Amino acid sequence: MPIVSIIVPVYNVEKYINRCIDSILAQTFTDWECILVDDGSPDKSGEICDEYSARDSRIRVIHKPNGGVSSARNVGIKLATGEWITFVDSDDFIDEDSLFSMVELTKHYDADLFCFGICITTTDNHIKHKQKHENSYSVDSSYLIKKILLYNTNCGPCSKLFRNKQLQNFCFDESLKIGEDLLFNLQFLSDLHSPIICSDLCVYNYYKNPSSAMHSKNLFDEYTFLSQKVESFFSSDNQYRDEINIFKMINLFQPYVSILRCPSYSDVRTMMELNNGKLTKDVQPVLYRYMSDISVSYNYANLRLLCLYCRSIIKRYLKRVYYVNYFAFNNDIFRNTKH
Repeated sequence: MPIVSIIVPVYNVEKYINRCIDSILAQTFTDWECILVDDGSPDKSGEICDEYSARDSRIRVIHKPNGGVSSARNVGIKLATGEWITFVDSDDFIDEDSLFSMVELTKHYDADLFCFGICITTTDNHIKHKQKHENSYSVDSSYLIKKILLYNTNCGPCSKLFRNKQLQNFCFDESLKIGEDLLFNLQFLSDLHSPIICSDLCVYNYYKNPSSAMHSKNLFDEYTFLSQKVESFFSSDNQYRDEINIFKMINLFQPYVSILRCPSYSDVRTMMELNNGKLTKDVQPVLYRYMSDISVSYNYANLRLLCLYCRSIIKRYLKRVYYVNYFAFNNDIFRNTKH
């Protein structure tokens, strides 16, 4: 039985999957198994996974019909045999001493969940990040739940070590298209009675892919559904009422990010500044008031945001019409003058 099971959901990532698997093979800590779950990839991702599996017996490949990232992760959880489980997305990668650092911390604390730092990168190359001085501390589950609801920490399953026997009681919600990892963490934490150990050590490299679905489409319905799911989960627990209200406001804010030229929650640093009350020039103050004021109703905030959205669209349309007419008018003058 390996110490760590690494679960990698794979879909349509032939450009990145080699970098991901190579970073796992390069680990100085070697007692691991890697479960690559090919979620019906239409490209050569599945074939690449099979090639790695043929080279190293620690790599297992599962091919399944497409069902989404939650479905792939759930398959991986059920097949994992390690004492600990960690997740790596197929377009991300880890440093060579990441697993060693993560497992080493488990020797000093009796906990079922260990959380580590994430480095964000936009480069296609594997760059070795200089590790911070490790600062480890213990928190309770309610503390981390509040930080997740405020998008004030890593809300996903990556860069974490879950004790396998505890994780087997949970699964990712396959009905969600976004935020399934956030809800998963909230559910796991709500059932956790032991302390959580957090470390500042960066062990995970998150590749911010500009062409991903999260950056390329309007997700209003998906964010609304996520808010409903989370609110329903905590319906009988009033201790998170304030944070859930802010969580809903942030989710309301997200679908209009690109149009209103506001920062996305994926920009963790900016969202932390938002939640600390520091506004940037691109942020509508009225939106922040909705996110921070628990007395503001969700429906009213939605209506106000919709008005801002419509105003932005109208403004953009009028500006385009103005410039079209302006240049058309000047071109006519130029042609008449020329003749």
